[in-house]
Amino acid sequence: MRGAGTPESKRYVQVIELRRPYFGAPASALGFILLSVVSARAQVAPDAPPAPPDVADAGDDVDIEVGADAPAAPPPAEPLPIAPETAPAAPAESGQAPPVSAAAAPDAVVGAAPEAPELDAEPTNEGAEPASAPGPGREVPAQTRRGYFRPVGRGLEQGGYLQAQYEWSQLSEDELLQGEPVNQDGFVLRRARLRIDHGSQFTAATLEFDANTVNGLKVGVRRAEGALIWRAPDDTAAPWAMLSAGVTDIPFGAEIVESPRHRVFMERSLGSRALFPTEADVGAKLSLAYGPFAAAVAVMNGEPLDGRTFPTDPNSAKDVIGHVAVAAPIGAGIVIEGGASLATGKGFHPGSPASKDDLVWVDENNDGVAQSTELRGVQGSAATASENFDRDAVGVDLRLTVPTPIGETQIFAEGFVANNYDRGLLVADPVLSGLDVRQVGASASLSQQVTQWGYVGFRAAYYDPNSDLFEQRKGRILPVSQEIWTFSPVVGASIEAARVSVQYDFVQDSLARDEQGVPTDADNDQLTARLEVGW
Repeated sequence: MRGAGTPESKRYVQVIELRRPYFGAPASALGFILLSVVSARAQVAPDAPPAPPDVADAGDDVDIEVGADAPAAPPPAEPLPIAPETAPAAPAESGQAPPVSAAAAPDAVVGAAPEAPELDAEPTNEGAEPASAPGPGREVPAQTRRGYFRPVGRGLEQGGYLQAQYEWSQLSEDELLQGEPVNQDGFVLRRARLRIDHGSQFTAATLEFDANTVNGLKVGVRRAEGALIWRAPDDTAAPWAMLSAGVTDIPFGAEIVESPRHRVFMERSLGSRALFPTEADVGAKLSLAYGPFAAAVAVMNGEPLDGRTFPTDPNSAKDVIGHVAVAAPIGAGIVIEGGASLATGKGFHPGSPASKDDLVWVDENNDGVAQSTELRGVQGSAATASENFDRDAVGVDLRLTVPTPIGETQIFAEGFVANNYDRGLLVADPVLSGLDVRQVGASASLSQQVTQWGYVGFRAAYYDPNSDLFEQRKGRILPVSQEIWTFSPVVGASIEAARVSVQYDFVQDSLARDEQGVPTDADNDQLTARLEVGW
């Protein structure tokens, strides 16, 4: 029974007394009831009750539903006026456009929060990510922005989303090349993901499946990891320590862990995808988070997903990848955060088997008759051993988030320098080329949320897969530039759990040749229009 003398007990008495039938009661009894009601109303505190705690966003790829283990909501109380600044953020599937900061939202949610009363106040620009979009004066630790440092919920949670899109490319042709179609104009199921999370006091597990039709229908595991955790006193914060193993995210930079569901732009920048073709690898990872500081270090196979499955690691050496981050609220809802990353490991150059001497006929005159002058001898070769080579990369990133009257503004920049680390575009193999290959990449973007329904953004990305490349033209050794610039404006809008976005990529490079054989810009711009629906 509620304690006597508290505002809650007085409100409880009020409700009970008002529901008693009093018609036909003696005048004295009726007077006593009315006196009790008036007294209870006079003593109820006029202050608003504290707003319920924010629910962390599902982050990478899912909006998590509350599991059966979540605490039940308290009994409904009589609604009182609530000041607009204390209003809780809207639920994740509120029909608002994802805020710009939602790109790197955490991976899981914490348990349930009490249902918030409906307010007449104007919606805030937190949008769908209350944990990622701070209000004025709210301190934001680094782990609320990065997927490595995610809150871990309790109980069983599930969710998912689907992204279907139409793609157009200037490279598209109605032709076949080595049996594969050159056409790139058409509809594609980019992602269809289903995720299940389970958390308890000391353990957590995640299983996520992905299906797509990018290169034919493929269904596989996107994430599958188990973890031992040391929880912080507040479950809405990331655990102080988390040791996970399995198929897990690669802790390099901030862009690689942006949720595809909430990312402002369609995909990661070209340089990021060249070094890390996918966001996950098989290995073990230790994550630490305390206040505004966070760090993660992982030991991984170094063989990311190749489109169908995780390939077997061909060498015994493992890649060591680490990331540190810090966030600093600087007042009025403005948050600045930055990080640094380091990766080192060994790549693999496959050897070749021994071959025998051979005889080859080349029909030079196309008469179908073998002549002595058309016979060629091919000398056999000895077997060559496989070799490992060193590879490493270092990167930095910076993000500034500023609330504005029409929505959240975000400025983001990331850059890296790597050595023999390209594994997705022009694969680096210094054993084959005889020289180490140096990669340089950077990207910068400006994103603006436009009210609760839309957003716009612009990104400029640079990538050079070989900064020390030369070639011979007309007997002269000349430097050759393989640098690629991509300029990407994007516009999008959302309603409930759906989002529609359109992005055009202006690609500037020197990968084509003119009539004289001089490098020139290739016609390879592309357009993507996407519909995303989640649950």
